[in-house]
Amino acid sequence: MPAGIYIHVPFCMAKCQYCDFYSIVGNETTVDGFAGALLSEIEILGRSKWKERVYNTIYFGGGTPPLLGDKNISRVLQSIRGRFNISPRSEIAMEINPETSSPEFFQALREFGLNRLSIGVQSFDNDQLQILGRIHSVNSAVEAIDNAFAAGFENISLDLIFGIPGQSIESWRATLDQAIAKNPTHISAYGLTIEKGTPYHKMVDSGELALVDDDNQAEMYSATNEMLSSAGYKRYEVSNFAKPGFECRHNFKYWRDDKYVGLGPSAHSYDGEKRTANQKNLDKYIANLGKGKLPISFRETLTDKQRAEEWLLLGLRLAEGIDYNLAKEVINDQVKTDFIKQGYLRKKLNKIALTDKGFLMADEIIVKLLKS
Repeated sequence: MPAGIYIHVPFCMAKCQYCDFYSIVGNETTVDGFAGALLSEIEILGRSKWKERVYNTIYFGGGTPPLLGDKNISRVLQSIRGRFNISPRSEIAMEINPETSSPEFFQALREFGLNRLSIGVQSFDNDQLQILGRIHSVNSAVEAIDNAFAAGFENISLDLIFGIPGQSIESWRATLDQAIAKNPTHISAYGLTIEKGTPYHKMVDSGELALVDDDNQAEMYSATNEMLSSAGYKRYEVSNFAKPGFECRHNFKYWRDDKYVGLGPSAHSYDGEKRTANQKNLDKYIANLGKGKLPISFRETLTDKQRAEEWLLLGLRLAEGIDYNLAKEVINDQVKTDFIKQGYLRKKLNKIALTDKGFLMADEIIVKLLKS
């Protein structure tokens, strides 16, 4: 099975209040310093065991990848293609925020060979965008989508968030209606989660911020599945819906226990047995590579039990489900049987999968399935 390449670009124009990913507000000096270090990391990994594999996905995530700049993006892709075996029909994707896009930039990405965009719209309601701390407007999001299509991109995903404080089911349905009207090939719809250490977490703890309750979040999720299914989008993972043939190939690497190499600060790599993580600090990342050393801060070799647990925790999020035999040693069979009887799980031959009812409480079900 071909592997994937992930590039973490750690820059944002402003930090969103709910975001837990590693990112900083950069400038020209820090961006160029990162780009040089990233090219060094590619060169070192291009002399390692990772060179021996075939790759069919490249994914620029962040942060806000466009802040790397079109010249640096071109240099990075040229370096990757020169040192790794990239399949001719690879998915080459980038996360985009509306405030960092332009017709000229989208055209440049097409010339560099990118063929998939994930646009961080989050909401088609300006008040909700402000609550999230986003710095784009609904108009700029619409303009970015239109410009991406005009540049020739045929595979465009829109990222949306539900459960925003103060959001009603009616306003969420309105956001879904506007997303569907733009006719993207893929829509990701995530329930807002509050991560420790974020401004949102502190605001919730202090009572300054009131979250949407679980029942309303569940109603929003049900509406998502109903509306997107009616519009021709198939739910293939808990939060991801695609038109036929437009599922995110890179993200399948994580859900199906495939191999991937991560570049950039905080990025993870997995070779099927060992997992590594890079320094979650740009200065330390650059300093290590300046010495000719990979910026690895964490290493572990997974046991068979750990691999089975990950297969359950990640793979069961997929609509296709998982091979029960690959995870049976960590599954509580009594809990599994109860969930099947209650209609949360279905079993066919050697596969188990979530039902529509099960998707409503996927995280809780998956955790309860694990043997204590």
